[in-house]
Amino acid sequence: MDKAIFKRRTFGIFITLFLFSNIVFAKNSPDSNAPEINHVIVLSDSHGLGPFGELLEQALYKEPNTQLYFYALGGSNPEWWFSERTTPRGYVFLSSNGVEPTPHNKLPKKSVKAPEIHRLLEEVSSKLVNPKDRIIVIISQGTNQAGSLESYSEWFKKMIISIYKTKSASCLWISPPDIRIRTEASEDHIYKTLLASIFEASKEVSEPHNNCLVVNSLKYTSYPKRGSDGWHYPLTKGGFNAVDEWFKETMRQYGEILKNNFSSEPQIESTHLKKSYLFLTKNKP
Repeated sequence: MDKAIFKRRTFGIFITLFLFSNIVFAKNSPDSNAPEINHVIVLSDSHGLGPFGELLEQALYKEPNTQLYFYALGGSNPEWWFSERTTPRGYVFLSSNGVEPTPHNKLPKKSVKAPEIHRLLEEVSSKLVNPKDRIIVIISQGTNQAGSLESYSEWFKKMIISIYKTKSASCLWISPPDIRIRTEASEDHIYKTLLASIFEASKEVSEPHNNCLVVNSLKYTSYPKRGSDGWHYPLTKGGFNAVDEWFKETMRQYGEILKNNFSSEPQIESTHLKKSYLFLTKNKP
């Protein structure tokens, strides 16, 4: 074979292999130019079925570059997301299904099983394809206290730790709102239990993690003195008005997470939270 022809053929084969390898590499590599996707998981109790949950769901659904996983289980508490308990009144919305959220006054009564939190986080983590993709877990739990506050605190901690151990995950915990059937002191005690639990969770995790921001719902809610059941905010004009400031503060703090606006000193190390922890250890119910 002519040497010139051999060289040309060899060079052509080399170029073909080079281009093919680059195409394969590009297909299997994260696209740094692809949009950042926020995978937002909401784990809520029955407040997620009411006006607050509807406002939150609609707002997150409309956020650009967002995949929403919305779970609202009536009667749930933090332990449910480990034991996969089933509620007779629940609602699940996954934006990946391609349908719009259902207005909450039209939700059917439906049994829903709580997803196990570790498996749920693993499943969502497998969908992160861009280095900038992340998971934001919004938790609205704490109203349905089961057992002592000390045992309840352990489940708070377990939920926080599971998030802290998940790569690229951030946390926003929405504390229980004001309800008529609880005293102000009892509500404040549950809130302090949550803060102390976050403080403790951070000490038990060695992995680098973002802080867990907390919405103090008691500052933004005042349950009507009359009407409804004393526990749930109704799906009425008055109910939506009652949760409006609560919803706005939640979205404000969600915006801080999007901006990665975490203080250099972890939030849970603040003097206020340390005092809350001391308060709880000295004043166990």
